Amino acid sequence: MRYLTANGKIISGASTLEVLRDLKNSTFYDANRQWEKYLDSLSLRVFLFYGEQIDQRDDRRIVNQLEELGFLLKLE
Repeated sequence: MRYLTANGKIISGASTLEVLRDLKNSTFYDANRQWEKYLDSLSLRVFLFYGEQIDQRDDRRIVNQLEELGFLLKLE
């Protein structure tokens, strides 16, 4: 799976969890964060920019929500 982020970066992974890990590691600021703290930060950014809450319980659900909001655009 390959995605284009809202800020123009291409991320990829064989699973939605790998896609989220690649998204996490795509920025210097988030790369060294603990997973839970990263998800909290991502959720806050999505809320601030899109006014929506993301469900953090499942990686597939997170990626689907990010697609629906336009935060991620699926390339393949």
